[in-house]
Amino acid sequence: PALTKQNADIFWRPTLRIHIEPSTVLKKLSEEVTQINCAEWLKQLQKTSKEMSDTIMLKAYVSPNRKDPTKAAIHPIELGIALDHVIEPNAIIIGDGGDFVGTVANILSGRGPLSWLDPGSFGTLGVGGGFALAAKAVHPEKPVWLLWGDGSSGFSLAEIDTMCRHKLPIVAVIGNDAGWTQIERDQVPIFDDDVACILEYTAYHT
Repeated sequence: PALTKQNADIFWRPTLRIHIEPSTVLKKLSEEVTQINCAEWLKQLQKTSKEMSDTIMLKAYVSPNRKDPTKAAIHPIELGIALDHVIEPNAIIIGDGGDFVGTVANILSGRGPLSWLDPGSFGTLGVGGGFALAAKAVHPEKPVWLLWGDGSSGFSLAEIDTMCRHKLPIVAVIGNDAGWTQIERDQVPIFDDDVACILEYTAYHT
């Protein structure tokens, strides 16, 4: 069918096109995957991931711009390293942000299966508060950490009140770079204008 060719050779080049209800395919694939030995593939993925993380950490430490002298700001990679040391092994981590969460995620990862939630590459910012509430309500015995970008936090900061009223404690960290930085990175070079990208260095902790 024509729909199976939509966007082909633009974003991807499919080897096999199947017009079928997705869950049926996923179920069948999961049955087949159990018969495949992925040990070598996983080993290579882990090696590549470690090399990438090591490179990123090195850049964070040697970058002359890693500190903002006017604000004494911490580099998000450094914050990710620090968080990685203190977030509990059984914690659920919620990532809701653009530039900040995308950067920290190079270092910080889920503690196990189903322990990391975020909007996804093409998802909608602002789900952090709701995700954190749901995670804590379903798993009250687990620590829940919410990593907010300063922009995305504006969508669901009110849920702090909900958490207090329902006695669902979480730990929230806001990466405050005073802007919609992920948007700014493209907008400024293309349009030479930072309109609607600039926020404030708000003292959220107070």
